[in-house]
Amino acid sequence: MFRQALLRSTRSLQHAATKAASTPCRVRLAVAAPRLAGTHWQKNPSFHTAACLLDTSDNQKEPVRHEFKAETKRLLDIVASSLYSEKEVFIRELVSNASDALEKLRYTQLTSGGSAESAEGELCLRLDLDKEKRTFTISDNGIGMTAQELQDNLGTIARSGSRAFLDKMGKMQDESSTAAQGNIIGQFGVGFYASFMVGDHITVLSRGDDGQGHRWESTGGGDYTIAPEEGLARGTKIVIHLKDNAAEFADLDRVRTILKRYSNFVSFPILLNGERINTIRPLWTLPASQITEEEHQQFYKFVSNSWDKPFYHLLYSTDAPLQLRALLYIPEVQTEKFGQAKMEAGVALYCRKVLIKTRMDKILPHWLRFVRGVVDSEDIPLNLSRELLQDSALVMKLNRLLTSRLTRFLVEQLKTDREKYLKFYKEFSYFLREGVATDHDNREHILPLMLFESSSKAAGELTTLDEYVARMKPNQESIYYLCVPRRELAEASPYMDALKAQDCEVLFMYEAFDDIVMSNAMEFKGKQLVSAESSEVPESKPDDNTSRIGRLSLDDEVALRHWMKGVLGSSKVADVTGSTRLRDHAAIVTQHGSATMRQYMRQLNKDAPLPAPVLEINAGHALIKKLQAVRKTDEALAKVVAEQLLDNALLTAGILDEPRSMVGRLNRLLMHAVGLPPENTNASDQSSASESGKKREETGGDAKKPKIIIPGSN
Repeated sequence: MFRQALLRSTRSLQHAATKAASTPCRVRLAVAAPRLAGTHWQKNPSFHTAACLLDTSDNQKEPVRHEFKAETKRLLDIVASSLYSEKEVFIRELVSNASDALEKLRYTQLTSGGSAESAEGELCLRLDLDKEKRTFTISDNGIGMTAQELQDNLGTIARSGSRAFLDKMGKMQDESSTAAQGNIIGQFGVGFYASFMVGDHITVLSRGDDGQGHRWESTGGGDYTIAPEEGLARGTKIVIHLKDNAAEFADLDRVRTILKRYSNFVSFPILLNGERINTIRPLWTLPASQITEEEHQQFYKFVSNSWDKPFYHLLYSTDAPLQLRALLYIPEVQTEKFGQAKMEAGVALYCRKVLIKTRMDKILPHWLRFVRGVVDSEDIPLNLSRELLQDSALVMKLNRLLTSRLTRFLVEQLKTDREKYLKFYKEFSYFLREGVATDHDNREHILPLMLFESSSKAAGELTTLDEYVARMKPNQESIYYLCVPRRELAEASPYMDALKAQDCEVLFMYEAFDDIVMSNAMEFKGKQLVSAESSEVPESKPDDNTSRIGRLSLDDEVALRHWMKGVLGSSKVADVTGSTRLRDHAAIVTQHGSATMRQYMRQLNKDAPLPAPVLEINAGHALIKKLQAVRKTDEALAKVVAEQLLDNALLTAGILDEPRSMVGRLNRLLMHAVGLPPENTNASDQSSASESGKKREETGGDAKKPKIIIPGSN
């Protein structure tokens, strides 16, 4: 009986709703929908619609209660607790929503033939904090919302009013619609619900274009109320009653910091308790001609949080393959040279002038971590919380786009103002070297930025690889370089003999890791990069009997090489070969690999065997010819000389592991040079030790200690 009576009542109610909907007069009725599981009311969605349409007279002030669907309540809980990584982002979301409301009003006024200025004052948004009442209030004098829009936009999670507005404008192709589309921020329709992370009771007061004001209220528990509200100005005000654990958002300094971080470049004035917050212009949105040097310095200090001046600045915009604008700075100094930790990425990611991420480390490769600035794009694919990028392929496309533009910019600076570029290179060449060694995709763009000393230039004068290639001889196929600690060692290096004889230019590189950098580079514009220490350096003469004037005979040379290989052992040399590229030096080693890499491998495992080098000897050098003669009469002395020749070659190549091992051998050679028989070496040492011991006994054991004199004492 009860069920039948209920069905009759609901049918009557549905009929009344239909009649009311077709009647010109507006009526309001405060009706709470029955919640009887399994009833015909719950199963028929049209009854919900009827309840929403019913009104009583205009004098009725009772709120109409609406219920979120079960799925919506669950989503609301997810939004409030899991969607955003930081609670503070609710301020960013509410400011963005308020900015959109202001932009919509400005667009509406312009397209209706009116002024862009508000009839109720300057378009702006205000934040008012009350620490005692623990409330956070944000208001704007923008377009506002009607009762239906409150229900549609706030009662439906993930329905974006801004997105619907953009879709509507997308059908128009006038100038004002294009400008407005670029300034609308909202996309997903979830930003408002971030308020429930910090608030336990939220009130929204809004008056839309119908002239009627309404109050929307919810505790986030699954339902909300909408009621008429008198005396409201056009726009929207949101009052958040903060939870106990969110009282910090009623603190003036805390909120000011958050606003400056996330919303400093919103198009409209932001007033916090009456104080204007966003005073810095978003320079990346302006033409370069409208930006002063003083503004660049101020903006650089803001984005980099530093006190130096920008050395270079690059303003860049493009519409393909992504629509973006960027303003990038290169600082005057880099801090890693002071022994500090590695510099962190310094480029911030914005979307429509709203901060998404302060340090976006994947926008640029790691070697460009010294760059500071802003990248803004409305095409960047964001996740629902607008805190992460979803499409890694597009991020990499953005990375390549910006890196290519930056390297082109630096090449332009090198060509137009070399003196200024030299200052940059002195400060940041380490990062460029790192890029060559680690960034395969951009290596060809970085190499033109490198500068080196050259055998064809005066000391201190630097040249580029492009300039080297322009000076190459017609038959020269490779670019030659030599890694040494300083220029004097390079010019005296035995590895220069053959290249000097062929009048080939050699680049000098003085950094410890340059050999790794160049071995990774491998080539430049089709020219192989070849170390002067490599066996790939062409010999100046063929090794045959027709050119052996002043050299050992071929038989004697082969015999000496065979003997030296046996004496030195396979653990020290892979082979002993003859060389025709040496002129003034007796021997060199080749095929030994990078000195830096050998040192790195030794640090990883000091007991790990390293590849033995090839020893090349100059059969025309006086020392080699004498060694061949001595080994027949004094093999012991010849063995010492052979070992020293190898160590000399290893030392020249920078790969001698333990130089102190040569001391005993050098002493023996010195004694032989002054005519002292080698067998007296030990006796002399024993005599010196004996005399030293006797002296200690005479002085009472220990030698007399020196007197320490302190300045100013007697």
